[in-house]
Amino acid sequence: MGLAIPLSRLQIHAANNLQAMLAEDAPADKALYALKERFPGFDANSVLLKVAAVNQLYSTNVWAIGRMARHVVKVMRGPDAGRRDYCPD
Repeated sequence: MGLAIPLSRLQIHAANNLQAMLAEDAPADKALYALKERFPGFDANSVLLKVAAVNQLYSTNVWAIGRMARHVVKVMRGPDAGRRDYCPD
């Protein structure tokens, strides 16, 4: 069974490039899933580890890891977040 609309060579090339990029992320994805399994919550320590991992794996260049982790904790707690856990910078 063929495609309803045939793909151009450019579309096939773009799909191949996208697949190659996604395959490169597979080890990072596995590491993040393992981190999620080991640290499923959004407490200060779990978030600090997750933020540091994302920063390293995806080269996001976040310098203030502790500040970013505190922000994520606050956001994940929702609007009633009253306390601020300590995360070292």
